[in-house]
Amino acid sequence: MRNDDYCVIVDAYSTGNQMAKHFKEYGFEVIHVQSSKIISSVFEPSFRREEFEINIIHNGNLIETLEQIKQYNPKHIVPGAETGVELANELAKELYLLRNDDDKVHARRNKFIMNELIREEKLPAVEQLKTNDPEKAIDWALDLNKWPVVVKPLHSAASDGVAFCYNENELKDAFNKIVNIENSLGILNDEVLVQRYLEGPHYVVNAMTHEGKHFITDIWRHDFFKGNGTTVIYDKIQLMPYDRKHYYEMTKYVEDIITILGIQYGPTHTEVRLTNEGPRLVEVNCRTMGLSLKEEVISDALSYSHSSLAVDCYANPKKLLETLQNQENYCIKKYISVVFLNSQQEGVIESIDGIDFVKGLLSFADIQLSKNVGDNLYKTTNVETHPGFVILTSTSKEQIENDYLELRRLEESEGFFKTKMLVKK
Repeated sequence: MRNDDYCVIVDAYSTGNQMAKHFKEYGFEVIHVQSSKIISSVFEPSFRREEFEINIIHNGNLIETLEQIKQYNPKHIVPGAETGVELANELAKELYLLRNDDDKVHARRNKFIMNELIREEKLPAVEQLKTNDPEKAIDWALDLNKWPVVVKPLHSAASDGVAFCYNENELKDAFNKIVNIENSLGILNDEVLVQRYLEGPHYVVNAMTHEGKHFITDIWRHDFFKGNGTTVIYDKIQLMPYDRKHYYEMTKYVEDIITILGIQYGPTHTEVRLTNEGPRLVEVNCRTMGLSLKEEVISDALSYSHSSLAVDCYANPKKLLETLQNQENYCIKKYISVVFLNSQQEGVIESIDGIDFVKGLLSFADIQLSKNVGDNLYKTTNVETHPGFVILTSTSKEQIENDYLELRRLEESEGFFKTKMLVKK
C-alpha cells in the first residue's frame, strides 16, 4: 500500500475512537471530519485529536468540506459515532465510495421513520406518534389505552430524554422537558416521539454487513432498575453466548430490518425488545456499539471487536469474511458484564475508597468513573447520574455473578465513595 492512501472517519467519538489505529495498521493516513463546530459534551472526552494529522471541521457546507477532502483522494469514508452517520454517507456518495442506500440515510437516524419503514415492509413495529404538541400526545396515549407509554427524542444517544409515563400528567411533564430542548447530541428536539411501552427483556444485536450480507457478531442483554418517577437507571449489560433456539427469531428480525434500511456495508447496533408477541425494534444505529468499553476486553472474549471488524469491512474484506463466514454463529471465550455504579448517597467526594476493593475482584477488568475527588456526587436517579461503570470478565459466569453481588453490597453500605455535605449549585 502506498503511503498516501487516506481514509476519513466522521466523528471518531465513543468506540469510533478505536477505528483510527486499525486503519493505520493497514497503512492508511486517517483524516478526521468533525460534523459540527462544537463537539457534544457526551462525546468530547472520547475524542483523540492526537491520532489525526488532519481535522476538518464541517460548517454545514457540503461542497466546502468535499473540497478539503478531495485533495487527499480518500479510499473510504466511514462514521465513527451516531452524529457522523448522515454526513459520512453524503460525502461517500459525492466521491463514489462504498456506502449504504442513499435514499434511506435519514431513516437510519430517525427513530420514527425507521419504525414506519419496517412497518411498510410488513415487519412488526411498535405503535408510535411524533408531534410537537403535548395534547396530541396525550390524546394518542388515551386512544392507545396501554400504559405506560415511552417518551423520547427522535435523535438521541443512550437513554437521553427517555421517560416511561404511567398517566397523562407524567406524559405531559416528560414531553415538555424535552420538546424544543437541545439533547445530549446537540440536536434540537423540535418534535417528540411517543411509543407504546414494549414489555420484555432488552437486547442489543450487533452485526457487520459486507455487500449486503449480514453477520451477527455479538448479542448483549440490558438490565435496568426503575429510576426516579418516569426514568430508568442501568443495572448491567451482559455479553450473551449465542443460543440459536432462543435468539434465531430475534436475529432474523434484525437482519430483515437492516436490509430494509439499505445497509450494504459496515456495522449496525440494533436494540430490540423480546415481547410475548415476538421481537420488536427499539432502534437501529448504523455505527459500532458505543459505551467505550476497553477494546482488549471485547477482543479477549470474541477474538475481535466491533471496531476492528468495521475497519476490516472496508480495508480488508477478505479477512472479515474469513473471520465471520466460516462460523455459523459467534462463540465467546469469556463472559463480560458491564456493571453500572449506582450511588445511594449525596455529597462532595472526599475519597473513592471502593476502587481498591473493586480492583481486587477476581473478574475485574476495568473501571471508568465520571466523578473525581472534589466533585459533587448525587443519588443515581437516571442514566445521567451514574458515577461510572465496572467491567467484569471471566471464563466463569458464576465468578462474575459473585463479584457483581459484592459490588452491589459495597454500594449499599456506602463504602465506594466517602463524602461530606453536598455543595448546592
